Amino acid sequence: MDKQTFEDLKAFERRLGEIVSSRRQTAQYWRPIVLGEIVCSVICALFLLDNPHNISYLSMMLLLALLVPIFYGIKLLEKKIILGRYRMVLNEYALDVSEDGKLIIQNNRI
Repeated sequence: MDKQTFEDLKAFERRLGEIVSSRRQTAQYWRPIVLGEIVCSVICALFLLDNPHNISYLSMMLLLALLVPIFYGIKLLEKKIILGRYRMVLNEYALDVSEDGKLIIQNNRI
């Protein structure tokens, strides 16, 4: 492997690591929002025991039902989809990608 190819691979690996780490930051942004929503739902459920006609509990549960799938999709699926697409393309060049965004060179391919 010549020097230019090695430098290109290192730059690609660095950029791939940036993409994977930015997805972690997106998931960390949503975590406190969903946690706050769960706490509000529990508090509203306690108030619902005192007043069964409380609409705030229903609104919090609806919001929770909307936020949990969004959080799950951002946290888990987006990273897996991106890495899966990279693996599909890089497999043709005897390369693979780890979960952290590091390039893996496959030595023995049949």
